[in-house]
Amino acid sequence: MVEHDLPVTTLAKLIGHTALSTTLGYIAGADPQVRQAYQAAMSCWTAASAAAPASTLARAAPEPALPPRTPPPKPAPLVTFETWGASLPAWVRTACLAYLMQRQKDCKPSRRQRNGARLLRALASFWRWQFSSVH
Repeated sequence: MVEHDLPVTTLAKLIGHTALSTTLGYIAGADPQVRQAYQAAMSCWTAASAAAPASTLARAAPEPALPPRTPPPKPAPLVTFETWGASLPAWVRTACLAYLMQRQKDCKPSRRQRNGARLLRALASFWRWQFSSVH
């Protein structure tokens, strides 16, 4: 209605707005000149696309080549009791593995391997640090 020159105050009364700013918020994009410019541009575009042969319309720009996919990194091997802490003294290894068995009683079965491996990595790092500072 605004695009057809209806006064904004009249439109506000028709809609039931008490504040004119509310109506102005709703009609912010209603500009007759913008609408006319849009319609002129669209008519030129549709006329140009109708005049072009169908073969040129069907041809699209070639899609850019995608980079080759790289495989995801392999997960770190799981730590096993047999291989863990081979460089550590036997008394440290035995105590850490006993501690791990005690801690795993409270873990969900689905998380035992992952949590156990994480704990063993942390313990190995700690004990290597302890023994490196002694020497």
